[in-house]
Formats: sequence, C-alpha cells, structure tokens
Amino acid sequence: MPTPTGHVLLSPSSSHRWLICTPSAMLESSQPSTYSPYAEEGTEAHALAELKLSYMLEKISVKEYETRFEQFRLTSKFYNLEFNDFVNDYVNEVMTIVKEDYKGLNVNVYLEEYVKFEDIVPNGAGTSDVVIVGKDFIHIIDLKFGKGVPVSAIGNPQLRLYALGAIKTHVRECACTEAKMTIIQPRLHDISTDFVQIDALNDWAINYVKPRAELAIAGKGELVAGDHCKFCKMRGICKALADKQLSVAQAEFDDVVVENHMIEPAQMSPEVIARILDIAPKFIDWFKDVQSYATNAAINHGVQIPHYKIVEGRSTRIITDVNAVAETLRTAGFPESDYLKPTELLGITTLEKNIGKKLFNNLCEQYIVKPAGKLTLVPESDKREAIDVKAKILDGDEFYEVVETDDQ
Repeated sequence: MPTPTGHVLLSPSSSHRWLICTPSAMLESSQPSTYSPYAEEGTEAHALAELKLSYMLEKISVKEYETRFEQFRLTSKFYNLEFNDFVNDYVNEVMTIVKEDYKGLNVNVYLEEYVKFEDIVPNGAGTSDVVIVGKDFIHIIDLKFGKGVPVSAIGNPQLRLYALGAIKTHVRECACTEAKMTIIQPRLHDISTDFVQIDALNDWAINYVKPRAELAIAGKGELVAGDHCKFCKMRGICKALADKQLSVAQAEFDDVVVENHMIEPAQMSPEVIARILDIAPKFIDWFKDVQSYATNAAINHGVQIPHYKIVEGRSTRIITDVNAVAETLRTAGFPESDYLKPTELLGITTLEKNIGKKLFNNLCEQYIVKPAGKLTLVPESDKREAIDVKAKILDGDEFYEVVETDDQ
C-alpha cells in the first residue's frame, strides 16, 4: 500500500521499526514529509556509486561514464573530493568482494535491483544496492552513507527482506542454501556481514514478518517504544515513548535527587554515573524531539504552549555579495591583506588525491604527524582500544584537556 507521497507504506528501510511497533507505519503516513539533507546526500552517494560500479563492471563504456560523471559533478549539491573519496571507498570494497572473494567463479552482479516480497509483506518491495548471484550463493550488499549512526548487518531486517526478494527474483539462476548480507559504511570505516540459512530466513518471513506486516498495514497492534523510535515522525508526540522515557528517567534519577535538587556529579558513585551516561543521550534526543514538535506547532499552526512564547532569535550579519564587497574595497585603495584571506594549503586527503598518495608521502612524510587523540569516555561497545589511565598516572603523564564528544 503506497502512502500519499507514493512511498511503500511498509518499506524495508523502516522495517526495524514497524516490525516492533506495528501501528507506527500507518501513523507516520499521516504526517507531512520532511526534508532531510542527509537522506538527499545518501541518495546522491548511491547514484554516484552505481555509476562508478557500472563502469568498473563494464556495464557502460568509458565515454558514457565520463559524460555522466561530469554531469553529476557539475549538478550535485553534495559533490566534493571528500564525498567522492568515500564513494570510492565503498566501490573499492564492492569490487574487492567481486574480484577476490568470488575469484574464478561465474557470478552476475546486479546494481540497484528492484526486488519484491509481496507474498510476505503487502506490496512489499525495495531496491537493493548490489546483488551478487552465483550458482549456489547469493550476496546482498548495502551502502549506508551516514556518519552518525552505525548500522550492523547482523539480524538486519532490511537486508533480510532484500535477500528474500533477490532469492525469488533469481530462483532459476541460483539454488542457494544460505544468504550472505553485508553493510558498508565508508564514512565510519565499518563493514559488517551476516549469514542466514534459507530455511531460517523463510521461517522468519512466514512466522514473524508476515503476521506483523498484516497488523502494520491495518494500523493495528501496540505502540512499543525503543531504539527504533530514533527516526520515527511520531517520536515527539508518541505517548508510549513519553511514558517509557519518563519512567526510565524517574527510575534512574531517583537516587541523584535530594530535596528536589540534583546532586553534584562528584557526589555520585561510578555505578550511578554509568547509568546516567547510558540513559541520558536517549532522554536528550527525546527532549529535542518534543521541543522540535512544540516549536513547529506553535510557529506553523498557532498552538499556544502554556508558559512559552515565540520570539525572534539572535542573528549575525552576512555579506550578500562577497565579490562586490571585495571590488569596492579594492577600488577604494585597500590592500588585499585587509579584506582577503591568504591562500591556504589544501587538506591532506585532497593533497594525496591531487598529487598522488605515494608521491605526496615520499615528498612530505617528514612534515606529517598524527598527534594522539584527546582522551574521551565512550561505551565499552566502542571498537577503539581502551587506554590504561592508571598506568599513565603512575608514569606521570599529563592528561589531555577534558572535551565534550559526540562519539557516542
């Protein structure tokens, strides 16, 4: 069932949400579409990746590639050397899989393939970035271009739905007993892979997905709050999420409140601090969602929020025509040093791209250093190696300045 905007109601990309909170899909469809520059950037990254892979897999000629690439470069809102480098990282990983993992095997590679699983999900369909098909294997690869939220292939419902559709599409071409699924996140330098037996995949589809999809398409079932709420359009007004966040906050913060005042962090035990670090980001995100919804309701719909008002925010002066100002000051006789920045050296990644990584490093290696990163506190699940702070203390090392971090 398509939504008013033409999108499939039960899309694979949101399956992690509607499979758990079945009414969410229908409720979200009633909300207006919102513009997301991150989604638009991801769409353009997928388009460029498809173009590059089409050329490298010899699906298009050199001339066609060069023409289309130049057109993309000139019209894209997001294209720059860094953007291109990250797309190349993804493309190179895919080509490594094709050329090395399946070396010597007869494989077909399908790009941006539209696959269907309508027997499991009403109107169920989606576009898989890469599908590699062999005589007895199938491999689904998905590009995630975001840099804020790590996405794992392990148990990923979106990729499993793609696998279901791809297996049905290529049933005459492939007789496989296992599906392989990979997510590549070039901006997080992360790759994850999962395997699922076809029998287990079909059991999951028939006994778990199908009944929940039927509830979702009817807007039935219970509202369930959790991590899947992060990008839900209803998150700012969902009672289930509000109840959960408030109850969790009350339970976690009871022992840090004395006579209606929060106690100082120095007075908290490490265990209490750990609990707050775990729950606070989710609570803050929920608060921002409520704040965003309230602001939109007040400004665009005239809703009166008790004890709040709409005011004009602070602003800074801007130059509307930089070239005209520069020309005016030049004509007035001022030296360029008074109004123009001096030429700046390009960044290392761009220099390596322009000059050649090997040559640049041969010429300038003595001038390149990588200082130690500032110490920061992150969850144990973070992939970076832990620093032995006690050893640093015993060695008399100085600590880095404490800084705020968004690594979590």
